[in-house]
Amino acid sequence: MADERAERCGTCRFWKPTYEEDGVWHYGDCLRYLPTVTDPAAPTGANARFPETASGEWCGEWRGKGVTPVADDDPRFGIPVDSPELELSGRTRTNLMSPRGDWERICTVGELARQSAGQLLDRSYFGSYSLIEVRKALGRLGLALKGENPPQPPDTTPASRS
Repeated sequence: MADERAERCGTCRFWKPTYEEDGVWHYGDCLRYLPTVTDPAAPTGANARFPETASGEWCGEWRGKGVTPVADDDPRFGIPVDSPELELSGRTRTNLMSPRGDWERICTVGELARQSAGQLLDRSYFGSYSLIEVRKALGRLGLALKGENPPQPPDTTPASRS
């Protein structure tokens, strides 16, 4: 019953289908990371492959196909987290920009967008309210935390009358 899970290889943006039967893709390659060397004695290029997975398998690296990758040189990534346009509270800004223990400072939107919700919540004094603030701030920029989908623009199609 693995195919009942929504977050699976067959629905992941990193999955490239390779085997189809009866109009259904059953197997594919996971392109999340670099290919793995399978035969060190083989000629260069022929000795590495992406992991093959079944469409119903899953892992902790799943990303929806609707997630648009953001280039590292995206100008939004350079916006400081203390910028007024983010509308973050003083407490949230201070928490992000002050190093505590093992946590490094998060000073730009790019550094913030590379964090997952779990990573932020693991920070001292960073709670659910700060997480909501951060999600809203990134959403206004059309961005999201690592592993999350950016907000979709609202549907402006007029509703039909029946």
